Amino acid sequence: MTGFQAEKILAKSVGELFLRSEHLRDDYVKLAARWHPDRNKDPLAGAVMAHINILYAEACRSAKSGRTGSGGSLQLETVERGRVMFNYLTSGVFELGQYYANADKVIYIIPEQYHQYVNNFRQIVSSFTYSTRDLKERIGRCMPGTLDSLRLNSGQYVLAVKKNRDALLMRDVINHYPNGIEPPHAAWMVSRLLMICVYLYHARLVSSGLTIDSCFVSPSLHAVFPLGSWWFACGEGQTVETVPAAIYDVLPTEMKDSGRADHVGDLESVKLMGRQMFKDPTGMRLRDRGGLHESLAIWLNSAADDDPVTEFESWHQCLKQAFGPRRFVEMRLDSEMVYGPSAN
Repeated sequence: MTGFQAEKILAKSVGELFLRSEHLRDDYVKLAARWHPDRNKDPLAGAVMAHINILYAEACRSAKSGRTGSGGSLQLETVERGRVMFNYLTSGVFELGQYYANADKVIYIIPEQYHQYVNNFRQIVSSFTYSTRDLKERIGRCMPGTLDSLRLNSGQYVLAVKKNRDALLMRDVINHYPNGIEPPHAAWMVSRLLMICVYLYHARLVSSGLTIDSCFVSPSLHAVFPLGSWWFACGEGQTVETVPAAIYDVLPTEMKDSGRADHVGDLESVKLMGRQMFKDPTGMRLRDRGGLHESLAIWLNSAADDDPVTEFESWHQCLKQAFGPRRFVEMRLDSEMVYGPSAN
């Protein structure tokens, strides 16, 4: 089995993987026969099998209760606390495993072979410091705080990160708007991401993991929380072992060749996220988009500088051209609008 096929399985929800409630056991046996790591040598087989087990358990509970919905409930068998239930509103797959988020936290389930990335996440987050109270208020409140780690009986790691209750996964926010996020709201999201890049520049750290699947958005606070962006982070100039596929595609050739962490990688990631907010990852149609000022389209499509401060200043010049004097524009969006009435 190829990694591509494995990633397709990891991206499936319970309703996509187990379609027939009357044949759950039969479907599970067929999937297990194909993906059990004792039979399948794909490097992702362990993660796929764990994902199948979780979704099968959820499908069985749903069949008994008659519950349906985009969210769900995980039953985790942990070494430290026994059986733990986690109700989630949204879920997805990323390079190392799966994530599930509810109103209060996001949990990441990581196969045992990737334990070094779990350790790296914890080390990077614990290294964050803030020289002033203002910096801690503006940046520190958005970074991951207390981390809770568990081990599953299957050997996988679970890392839980607390989140603001109204913070929504950025991918879900983008998907909520058929034509993309309105420019004034996309503008403050990009601004917040650039502020994080400036902080990392002064801290001499590079995330290498800023994506729409690793960041959460608070519409009420106009804040962006990069809660899941630290698996591959390292010091400026250090060797980067891997980056998410979407980020690798936009990295400059020099960075790919050197394999060294550079702030330009994070800045290119932010520009990609900005284009994704307008449903145009390549940026080919941005200048033809109605309501988007040309200066913003040009900035989002331009090659990133290696200095986040310069990019931040350039972006704010674009904002002045596009919107004039700075003003607060309320974003009327909450979890119930995105995930349904059960979200609250």
